[in-house]
Amino acid sequence: MLSPAWSERIAQYVESCRTPDGGYFFARIPPGSPHDTFYAVATLSLLGRKPADPEAVCSFFQALLARDALVTPVAIDYAVSTLAILSKLSPPWKELARKLSQQQDPHGGFWVPQQLWVEATSRLENTFHAARALTLTSVEFDREACARLVRKELEEALNANDLSGLATVFYGTAILKLTGKESLLPRKDVLLFLQEVEPLALSYLEYCYYLTATHSLLPGKPNHPEKLLSFVKKCACRQGGFARFPHPCGLPTLIATYQATFILSFLFNSKTEGTILV
Repeated sequence: MLSPAWSERIAQYVESCRTPDGGYFFARIPPGSPHDTFYAVATLSLLGRKPADPEAVCSFFQALLARDALVTPVAIDYAVSTLAILSKLSPPWKELARKLSQQQDPHGGFWVPQQLWVEATSRLENTFHAARALTLTSVEFDREACARLVRKELEEALNANDLSGLATVFYGTAILKLTGKESLLPRKDVLLFLQEVEPLALSYLEYCYYLTATHSLLPGKPNHPEKLLSFVKKCACRQGGFARFPHPCGLPTLIATYQATFILSFLFNSKTEGTILV
């Protein structure tokens, strides 16, 4: 497990990003961000901790729900998953999830982009977030169609055999686990793919996260955990969090800090799957 010193350093950084409205934001100014609030709470969960004020976090999301401010699969999932980690899911969230379930397209996905842009790492990203939110709230959706879409996207990603498919391999693996369709996962092909791209992943923290998170779901192990550990530690910032790549003036963010904490927890044999599937 992580040393007490590392855990305390990370936790202090996370709490330094808490905003007056009960959420978290890496820039440390209000309003809080649903995305950053999830990563803050998930990071603390990996450390075996809770937020300094769990009720304020719940109120933060309740206020967003009351304003109909949660629309996208990503935003809905970050709210639902955060509350699930805190064991605070309530009936109104199931109603929001039902609305989300109605947005599944005929091919089985949710908000699947025709073309990827810089912010989108995979065509399966929105579908993963929708599947997680719907699973956590016990709202039904067409799992068969979703699994067929995932198999198609996974096949293309595995054939590409480079970093461009790494996020899709992670999201696809996670979706098949969430939907109970693990038997459709080409586990040997995924493991071979991860072995091939591992040396390339040591460039940005998110690549290392997708690699490690997929291993945690299979389960499997990276070929060179010592190199992963070294890279992650180089991403540590003086402020206590982590940046997405090593740099003397690197800017810590909550998502990078979650990814780094996840990798470190995995390498030190702590349970990590919970913050993926919740």
